[in-house]
Amino acid sequence: MALMLREGDRGELERLPRSPMNLVVSWFSIAERQAIHRGTYPSVKDLNAKLRTYTSRITRH
Repeated sequence: MALMLREGDRGELERLPRSPMNLVVSWFSIAERQAIHRGTYPSVKDLNAKLRTYTSRITRH
């Protein structure tokens, strides 16, 4: 597995996924920890809105 230093990190290594499926799993893992963990979503529409807001926020940087 390839390792890479992210810009601005202090020596922390990030593992790069080997397959597209690993990339998807990694993205959902990060999104779950940073955006939807312990949230209450009365509907799928509400959860979808939260994920879209999160995605918009992280892609701007």
